[in-house]
Amino acid sequence: MKPENTSCQFFKEKVPKGEIVAYQRGKVMALKWQNKKSVCLNTIHDASPNLVTCKSKDCLKPFVVCDHNNTMGGIDLCNQEMSYYPTLRKQ
Repeated sequence: MKPENTSCQFFKEKVPKGEIVAYQRGKVMALKWQNKKSVCLNTIHDASPNLVTCKSKDCLKPFVVCDHNNTMGGIDLCNQEMSYYPTLRKQ
């Protein structure tokens, strides 16, 4: 079985809510996690779960998702500030 076929099947399979499915090759990991929507990430992190409080109950969330959410504030703020100014396009 080729690794390319395995990784393609990995992203197509259904994952139950709250479950983590990970595929690792060397230092790179592909992770799929189901919450409200399916979350797919490629990263150098591992697939370790992190216990967090979601709406007054404890739930398991992958550490890579928590890390992503904590570090995305600057990008989101930059995008928000850029939306206030119209961009001109050459026609």
